Amino acid sequence: MTVVINLKTEEEVKKQAQVLARSMGLSLSAVINALLRDFIQQKEIRFSAIKYPKQKEKNWVAEEKEEIKSGKSYANTDELFDDVFQG
Repeated sequence: MTVVINLKTEEEVKKQAQVLARSMGLSLSAVINALLRDFIQQKEIRFSAIKYPKQKEKNWVAEEKEEIKSGKSYANTDELFDDVFQG
């Protein structure tokens, strides 16, 4: 048996969620049901702290794309970690 849940959200949030769900071949109800099932199974609520990529993250992605194109590689993991965490 299914039941109806009424919830309030901003109109734009609903519209964007419907468009995204449709682009994935899903209804908004299917997405919400999946979220509810996950909530029950995991017994936790997960939220993303980053709403939109910040400029810093966008720059990292651009840098990584350029490094991939240039064929950048590392001799070992120490060299990789030094570049990532100190560079």
